[in-house]
Amino acid sequence: HQAIVDRYLETRGSTNWTHFTNIGDWGDRVIDRAAITEFCQYCNGISTAAYYHAFYDKDGNELDGTGRRGYVLRIPKRKLPDVSRFWSLTAYTPESVELVRNSKDKYVVASYTPHLRYNSDGSLSIYLARKKPRGVRKANWLPIPKGKFNVMLRLYGPQGDVSSYLPP
Repeated sequence: HQAIVDRYLETRGSTNWTHFTNIGDWGDRVIDRAAITEFCQYCNGISTAAYYHAFYDKDGNELDGTGRRGYVLRIPKRKLPDVSRFWSLTAYTPESVELVRNSKDKYVVASYTPHLRYNSDGSLSIYLARKKPRGVRKANWLPIPKGKFNVMLRLYGPQGDVSSYLPP
């Protein structure tokens, strides 16, 4: 089991997002298949959906909501997910793919989120914090727990070269 977890966590790109492009086309890569099943049950093939999972911040530290400030995921306009359907970002508990519970009953920031605000330069800022930061729209805020967590960005109907795309 540890080899499965290790394989999933070591499959990170330069921005620390875990991403597999061979979902559904495993060949003899049984550890890859088991790793996906452990963290992303019922995943689609890369032509239908792309999954990016982050357990670490840009510096390689585990995501942790203990600090009051939280995180900002700023996606430059040129790096916004190119999809024919939608994209979504969700936060999960560290032990499993279980949504982070929160008193605001808010579990996703997605391309379909009403009132999502893009920055004046076309980029998008998503705030991951325990409490909604002052001056930030609720649409651009994703609640996180006090403690460790992870996030998953899903792209449904990915367009372009998904194999080389990595979120910031």
